[in-house]
Amino acid sequence: MKKRPFIGITTTLEEQSRRHELWRAYPNAIEKAGGVPLFLPTDDKYPHYEEYVGAIDGLLLSGGQDILPTFYGQEPWAGLKETWPMCPSRDRFEIKLARLAVDRQKPVLGLCRGLQLLNVAFGGDLWQDVSLLGTDPLRRVAHYQNLDPRWPSHKARLSEGRLKDVFRGDYLMVNSLHHQAARWIPEELTVTAVAEDGTVEAIERQGPLFVVGVQWHPELLIRSDPRQLDLFQAFVEAASHAQSR
Repeated sequence: MKKRPFIGITTTLEEQSRRHELWRAYPNAIEKAGGVPLFLPTDDKYPHYEEYVGAIDGLLLSGGQDILPTFYGQEPWAGLKETWPMCPSRDRFEIKLARLAVDRQKPVLGLCRGLQLLNVAFGGDLWQDVSLLGTDPLRRVAHYQNLDPRWPSHKARLSEGRLKDVFRGDYLMVNSLHHQAARWIPEELTVTAVAEDGTVEAIERQGPLFVVGVQWHPELLIRSDPRQLDLFQAFVEAASHAQSR
């Protein structure tokens, strides 16, 4: 009998409270999709990258803090407000771990901050605060919604790629809990979903390896839209194949 694949999930490091934290919805989604969730101490004080990647079959990059702009070659914008204190030790840990996981042919799924982290890890950069961009108010999307995040708030248009195959359609309703977004996308990655105002909602790495980042939080939408679980199932299935290699 084939073992369920181990999925490493990065945690939010709260340096002030000295705690690692994680929404229960992340491991719940992995469990429902057939994987075994493992929490990783996301801090470069534990630089056991080879050991962590060797122990897991897939990597889930969770949401959380903004990424320090110096990691993508920018100075902080005037007017930038942090969602909560940035954590450079988490940034360093996840960038190195994500790169190594891909090098070792382990599937990677990035959610919200996880999409942004993937983009930075491959050499891209970010819009530091979409609220400062002054988009057309007739097309403005609430990227940090006031609705309960268990309900979707705006539409994402899907283009050719894994996500379109997973969700079997051209559009998907998603939730939104971010104020940063992917800006310049490196050659290795492709945009496969956008919001109506042009904000990047999904990126994928070209090639057979499952490397996907989405800007929304599908783990919170599974109850209102069961199709969101399909993304986790596709990821866990890819991890199961990686396990057998």
